[in-house]
Amino acid sequence: DIRSHFGSSCVAPHCRGLAGRHLRAMPLVKTQKNRAYYKRFQVKPRRRREGKTDYKARLNMLRQDKNKYATPKHRFAVRFTNSQVVCQISRPTMQGDIIECMASSAELPLLGCRVGLKNYAAAYCTGLLLARRMLKSLNMDKTYKGVEEVDGEEFHVEEDEEGDRKPFKCVLDVGIRRTTLGNRVFGALKGAVDGGLHVPHSVKKFPGFTKSEGKGQDDKYDAEAHKEKIIAGHVCDYMEAMKENDEEKYKRHFSKYLDAGLDGDALEDMLLATHKAIRADPTFRGLARLTKKDGGKKRKLLPATKVAAKSSSYKAKNTRNGQVITTNSGTYTRPIKLSLAQRKDRVAQKWEAFRSKIAAAQVDEDDE
Repeated sequence: DIRSHFGSSCVAPHCRGLAGRHLRAMPLVKTQKNRAYYKRFQVKPRRRREGKTDYKARLNMLRQDKNKYATPKHRFAVRFTNSQVVCQISRPTMQGDIIECMASSAELPLLGCRVGLKNYAAAYCTGLLLARRMLKSLNMDKTYKGVEEVDGEEFHVEEDEEGDRKPFKCVLDVGIRRTTLGNRVFGALKGAVDGGLHVPHSVKKFPGFTKSEGKGQDDKYDAEAHKEKIIAGHVCDYMEAMKENDEEKYKRHFSKYLDAGLDGDALEDMLLATHKAIRADPTFRGLARLTKKDGGKKRKLLPATKVAAKSSSYKAKNTRNGQVITTNSGTYTRPIKLSLAQRKDRVAQKWEAFRSKIAAAQVDEDDE
């Protein structure tokens, strides 16, 4: 206490009450993250620590009613990489997720779409490809055809049931992506819905949706604006605007489009032809591989390669020579596993070498 140390007379009379209140208000400083805290600390799951999985959203998607027993609850997962769109339909099990069907925008060059493999139009094509492929594997592609011509209108397949089998239902899984208005994940969603899948949704996140400004007014949805995004109309407008403002930048920025001979109208025709090709045959044909050439400066699109079928007489022959293992396709290195006695002997040799080094250094110091 400052008064016990210096005496109450050292404090001015008009400040004694203020100093006393200030000293009494000072809290006791306590260490929060002490030993007891760390003994009870729960480590987060690996994919949560890496920022890859939102487990709260995942549990909400996986939760199933008890009276449905082992009925699988499918998810329509959409993910974007630096070069492509990947769509998957999966179902959870105790051993992990099982992928029922998968489609990637890297397949689109084999179906007619040669450029722009991760924009909104490519996301729509990938979702459409996955939907048609999944329904064909279930023999439901002829029952649920979806929307055969793109119009951008709201469509729900459950309202158009025809056969005895119910439509295939799955829940949209966007991962950790922010669901902003007009996001590309909703392009994949629209493609899957138009392809015949039942994915519960509304038009509130689609391009062309406008929220009402006041109470009592209705929201507006412009289907034509959404259709323009699906057929890459926004890309065509951007190409024309850049061509007028800076032609050199236009040639550099859209070099792949120009090499493929695509402008505004040709780009729309290419996407519509891709939609028809997907509906004609959605089976997997392979991935168009992008290979780096000339020191990584150029990327060339190569056709998909077919894996040769192994004959019945095929037998893998692996031979080992020390740490080098030779197989039918090449060689690789694998260290030899040491026994306990060998590991102890190796440690003893290291210690002996260390002691010898210390002794030699000591002798050199004595000589000097």
